[in-house]
Amino acid sequence: MKTYKCVTARLFHLLLALTLAPIHHSPARAQEPDLVPSLIWNVTATSNRTPPDDDLGPENIVNRSGLNGSNQHSNSLGDMWLAMQSDEPIYVQFEFEDVYQLEEMWVWNYNEGWFLERGVKDATIEYSQDGIDWTVFGSIECAMATGDDDYIANTIVSLEGIPARYVRLTLLSSHGIYGIHPIIGLSEVQFWTLAEPTYQIYNITATSNLPSEEGHEPENTVNDSGMNATGEHSAYWSDMWLADPNDGVAYIQFELDGLYELEQMWVWNCGAWGFQAKDVTIDYSEDGIDWVIFGDVQIAQVIDRPRFLVSTVVSLNGIAARYVRLTIHNVWEDEDYVSIIIGPGGEPLDIELVGLSEVRFFTKQPLAGTPASYVLVLDSFEQYTDDEDLGEAIFQTWTDDVWYGGNARVGHWYTPFAETEIIHTGLQAMPFFYDNTNWPYSAQTYRDLEGPLQNWRVEGAEALMLYFHGSTDQDHDVETDWLYVVVEDGAGGVAMVYHPDSQALRSGDWQQWSIDLDEFAGVDLSHVVRLTLGVGNHSDLRPGGNSVIYVDDIGLGAAPPEGVED
Repeated sequence: MKTYKCVTARLFHLLLALTLAPIHHSPARAQEPDLVPSLIWNVTATSNRTPPDDDLGPENIVNRSGLNGSNQHSNSLGDMWLAMQSDEPIYVQFEFEDVYQLEEMWVWNYNEGWFLERGVKDATIEYSQDGIDWTVFGSIECAMATGDDDYIANTIVSLEGIPARYVRLTLLSSHGIYGIHPIIGLSEVQFWTLAEPTYQIYNITATSNLPSEEGHEPENTVNDSGMNATGEHSAYWSDMWLADPNDGVAYIQFELDGLYELEQMWVWNCGAWGFQAKDVTIDYSEDGIDWVIFGDVQIAQVIDRPRFLVSTVVSLNGIAARYVRLTIHNVWEDEDYVSIIIGPGGEPLDIELVGLSEVRFFTKQPLAGTPASYVLVLDSFEQYTDDEDLGEAIFQTWTDDVWYGGNARVGHWYTPFAETEIIHTGLQAMPFFYDNTNWPYSAQTYRDLEGPLQNWRVEGAEALMLYFHGSTDQDHDVETDWLYVVVEDGAGGVAMVYHPDSQALRSGDWQQWSIDLDEFAGVDLSHVVRLTLGVGNHSDLRPGGNSVIYVDDIGLGAAPPEGVED
């Protein structure tokens, strides 16, 4: 039997960004898509031991209760699983929707304040494809939890690609004295596999057959209102869709900007108790006329908190659709409201409101727009957080000189540091503030490139492309404030290119700038170590403006046809 030591304090925030702020693209897109770490959703957990309280069942281990958008777990008892120990070994069994090749298992141990000794210490792992024939994988030792309200998984087990639909974790001892404690528990367990990247679909229109409450229109489910960069939704009613089902059968319909093979639908349920959708029928259509029933699903409740994570992920199995309709049959019961919307005869029953917070759709198809059309994504700006201690703030990658009295500042002074309102794609962009009223009358920020981002000679790379958004104020000086890019290789070769339009920064719209790679003459494009963005005019050094621009989606791709920018 193999024995696996835990990997403590391992921070997988890049993987987390790919999962919670959904995967938009792989680092390199060439002929075949790369496999990326992917969280396995819709896991069922059961145990051979009854919990001391119905609210502390094994489902708490897999329903992400207690987790925030940074994958940090709370120390609240109600977010965990507990069981009473006896002479018979306790096990927790996990079942997936299908057989997966498992790469890693992440374990958050029992994390309730003064009772950390209830956490699991020694355990064995078995796996099976059919739930009948089992194979022993090995034994593990789980690290004790921290008891903090921002507890990060500190036991990471490499599962070496084992094929499994079922995993059984048999708990042999706890962290109590001599490995014995009358109660044993866990906070959360996640499983990871390698899969093709998925892409979030944008430009979705949402409508409903029912009148909405004022300020709570269907488009609130697709416009990112209430969402933050880590995938959490606010509990403000103004960020949700709410409708009165007494006016008829309640449904909400989504129209995508084209025909897609849909892989997943993510649903953030309504954050208002008593109005949360429960049983839903999914229909889809290619043309909005002929509809196909996909099936019935149950949308999970969300916890009554200021911010909450996605509640339900539905596997859509690659259905071809441009239109998706969710017909809502009832809501989750609350002591103040009944749950049934439509009666036996089809008549609407007495209920106040029904709603949803956010709905997102994902496909494996490379999207026609940016940045999925890039063959190498240099920065989508989605991975940055507000955690300076972990080095994840946007200005800790894009270096400025604001603390040295310089003219450039990346990021807002206060959180969120990244821009979350003026964005091109995804959830974030980079705000770049400059003050060219002072010497040296130019401002710039740079990012050092690592690993595969240094080779710009990948297949299909003809141009460096980025999107920028100016402003219509008069603080941009058209004579001196020109957008420019500097590329530097490992041997010191440098090339600078200015944007051809002196008025570009005055535009209040997103613009694509495509720079043919041939313009970076003298630079070894197979070993680019630094990318710099700046505003200024080095051939005319005199006082300029004081303003801000926004940058998003930097990458390499095919040069657009002549005269076509976006």
